[in-house]
Amino acid sequence: MKKVLTILAIGVLALFISSQINASETGSLADAIKHAEMAKTHGDDEKKLLHHVEMSLKHVEEIDREALGKVNAEEEKLINAAIMHLQEAISHAEMDHADAASKSIDKALKEMRQFSAK
Repeated sequence: MKKVLTILAIGVLALFISSQINASETGSLADAIKHAEMAKTHGDDEKKLLHHVEMSLKHVEEIDREALGKVNAEEEKLINAAIMHLQEAISHAEMDHADAASKSIDKALKEMRQFSAK
């Protein structure tokens, strides 16, 4: 009986911990998408665009660290592609190429939304 209670307690703890990890990944992804969308609204102001793209990248990189070993290869590919597109957007924004940055943001948003649908 004592072993059953111990196993049950461990199971409940594992369930709680895994749900917290999934919730934090979802929150970070929502923040990443929000910042990427806000960056697009500031297409005429490269400084604001750059700020929001950098914040989006920060959240996506956090997801990548938290999800390490917990996602399948397809999901890893999506998150890595989003990181690459956000880094491209940052490079374009730093060169005052808002149109090119916006295109890279669109690509990153597509990858992030596909990741969230998984």
